Amino acid sequence: MIPTAASVPIGTEIDVTEQTNRTYKLTDTRIVGLTDDLDAIKQAIYKITQTERYVSVIYSFDYGVEFWNVLGKPREYAQAEIIRTLTDALLWDARIVSVDNFLFDFSGDNALVTFDVLTNLGTVEAGVQIAI
Repeated sequence: MIPTAASVPIGTEIDVTEQTNRTYKLTDTRIVGLTDDLDAIKQAIYKITQTERYVSVIYSFDYGVEFWNVLGKPREYAQAEIIRTLTDALLWDARIVSVDNFLFDFSGDNALVTFDVLTNLGTVEAGVQIAI
């Protein structure tokens, strides 16, 4: 039984165990076993940055990014909004400590954004291509 606030007397010590981050390893077309540690975090970063928030019913409204709101906007606005939404989306994952060092490469109506993700297991270099 999972204890509730009503069933645990004040002052009782509760052991908290951090759950493993072991998950299915995904490729472009299929699941190929399991992964964990930094590779699982890299996969989570990829999934979060490729999922538009509020669109897919299998994810909560807390999951994913909001890039739809930068379409057709000036680059300065898009840049600030992309930093905000990436940081907000990635910090939702408890394994991620910070998101820093954003670099933008604009080409026509696209932006290639690279950034560093500091996790509880190390730093990951990540990137995403966004239509603006």
